[in-house]
Amino acid sequence: MSIIISVIPFVILSTTVGSALATPTDTDNEGVIRPTNIRNQALLEKTLANLGAGNVSRGTYQLDTPRFSPTISFFKADNGTFSINVTGLVTDDEVDRFVLQLTEEYGRVVQDYVYTQLKEKAEEKGLVLAQEAVQQDQSIVLTYQINS
Repeated sequence: MSIIISVIPFVILSTTVGSALATPTDTDNEGVIRPTNIRNQALLEKTLANLGAGNVSRGTYQLDTPRFSPTISFFKADNGTFSINVTGLVTDDEVDRFVLQLTEEYGRVVQDYVYTQLKEKAEEKGLVLAQEAVQQDQSIVLTYQINS
């Protein structure tokens, strides 16, 4: 007998993110605020590191980019997700593109985290990995052999 587990990219599960990112929740003199679907601070920090964040201090992240140097701050919204506040010389379109890029990278980080956790837990339980396959949509199918 075998069991099949699929690890689906987080971005696929968040099909409404693109439209949610297109509409700002707030714009004021202090910056441009956008919601995200990010909940885990450690995974957020890993995502930012993957995107080249530098000068990290007290929840404010400076991203080094050739065109502009916004300051990007994250804060927890009432629903438990992080919202993003971007200040500096940046357009709404640039903020939207960054949030989309951030969301896509966060999806890869979450998928990698879940994949690693599943493999570790399965090994602890004595399951033997029989097959692993990456699908066209970047989901990963793990098939384990169950010895009964």
